[in-house]
Amino acid sequence: MARFAVVDLETTGSSPVDDRITEVAIFLHDGEKILDSYTTLVNPEREIPYFITQLTGINDKMVCDAPKFCEIAEKVVKMTEGAIFTAHNVNFDYSFLKSEFKRLGYQYQRRRLCTVRLSRLHLPGRPSYSLGKLCADLGIEIEGRHRAWGDAAATVKLIERIAAQTYPDVFWDSVETLSKNGGLPPELEAQTFESLPEEPGVYYFLDDDGRVIYIGKSVNIRERVRSHFYNDHRSQKTLGMKLKTADVHFEKTGNELVALLLESEEIKRLKPVFNVKSKRAGASYGIFHYTDQNGYIRLTIQKTRPDSNPIAFFPNMDAAKDYLNAKVWELELCPKLCNLEPFATGRTSGPCFQYQLHKCKGACAHKESPEDYNKRVQVLTSEIGFNEENVVIKGPGRREGEKAFVVVERGRYAGFTFASDEAPWSVETLKPKLEHGGHNRDVRQILKNFLARPEPGFEIFRFD
Repeated sequence: MARFAVVDLETTGSSPVDDRITEVAIFLHDGEKILDSYTTLVNPEREIPYFITQLTGINDKMVCDAPKFCEIAEKVVKMTEGAIFTAHNVNFDYSFLKSEFKRLGYQYQRRRLCTVRLSRLHLPGRPSYSLGKLCADLGIEIEGRHRAWGDAAATVKLIERIAAQTYPDVFWDSVETLSKNGGLPPELEAQTFESLPEEPGVYYFLDDDGRVIYIGKSVNIRERVRSHFYNDHRSQKTLGMKLKTADVHFEKTGNELVALLLESEEIKRLKPVFNVKSKRAGASYGIFHYTDQNGYIRLTIQKTRPDSNPIAFFPNMDAAKDYLNAKVWELELCPKLCNLEPFATGRTSGPCFQYQLHKCKGACAHKESPEDYNKRVQVLTSEIGFNEENVVIKGPGRREGEKAFVVVERGRYAGFTFASDEAPWSVETLKPKLEHGGHNRDVRQILKNFLARPEPGFEIFRFD
């Protein structure tokens, strides 16, 4: 019969990487009775934040003479060896112990059981599954709330309560099943995870209120989601996302290109809290080009609009100016023709300042022909621009006999759709069916990268 190593920790914060353990409690239990127990304060070798002391009652003075984790590591290993690592929100405690052992150069690995998931299965319909509220609902007294010993002891009583009211075979079968999926978030049903496809697409993590908190893409949705839940958590963000995930939705895309395009748009549309680096709604400034009356290609920085199509996008004016200034110097372009210096009369008329430094060849004073000047401008536009005006990309679909179509029209991403592989198609028949169009810097870069190196299984059609 399996044994439980019921664990609770107190810590200096919520990041397994940056914070440290201040208290450990372990109860070794066989499902009926306690076999052994161990508890100790731990010197975290750093100050304990005031708000943590307010929550737990553990202060710096209490832990200054306590053993460091390296001094109790062997005890933790031996007490949990051969047992199922069990805790309420198990991934929090497990992640902290793994991080502590990693600092010592030891790979700590145990089967895990979350008593939140165990309680949801055997005690359905409760208003809350937090340890404090669940125990209060069941009449289980917690002696020493937010202390490792008290919370671990309450978790032991919770296990005993569930075991006592459940047929033994049913109880142990559920323990076996849940511990096989011990890395899953406490709120997420194992069946939801098992139903995820091993195909390309976009996946959405939802919290218990149904709000999308994270969006990702993969060529194998299930394996990518598994990596979120089972890999070591390197930050407070990744652990927090895991603990909040209650459901996973997905949309199959048939190939990675469509997954990339859909992911980019959905992040900008829904702005999930855990997609911090990628949820910008779109760059707000762009570099535009036009030909003036003298035949010179002019560059200018302007704020973008939904219908604008610059040769490059930037998050703000300063970023655009920094980039363009660097390129003006590198390619010996004219700052005036790039609208980085004003055309004016009086003292500021005539050649630009860089002409005096021999870094501009004099296009601003008609000392260089438009043909020669424009060649260097085109080096820049070809480097950062998206030169495909009208393109249809045909690739693998979501099922046999189906193809995905991505359409770029007049240099702008128009969207994607799916259609039968056997049915005749044209740009005009595809356009009414297109979904998820939205041209921005990220989409442009995705398409530019793909068209530079098309993947096997895709066909590219260019049209007028």
